[in-house]
Amino acid sequence: MKGSNVEIDVGGVLISGTLVIHEQAFNNAVSIIIAGSGPTDRNGNQADLQNDRLEKISTSLL
Repeated sequence: MKGSNVEIDVGGVLISGTLVIHEQAFNNAVSIIIAGSGPTDRNGNQADLQNDRLEKISTSLL
């Protein structure tokens, strides 16, 4: 799997994210995962909750 940081300018607002491409993907489908509110990082972790739930979901999609 390859991951790279990406930034998209939408009307002057910069949206940052991580693009993950799986080498064995079956098609060119795209999934966008939005972490939600609060201090949640890109992997789905918070200060008192470290389980990488969003990373696990995103890397399991083929």
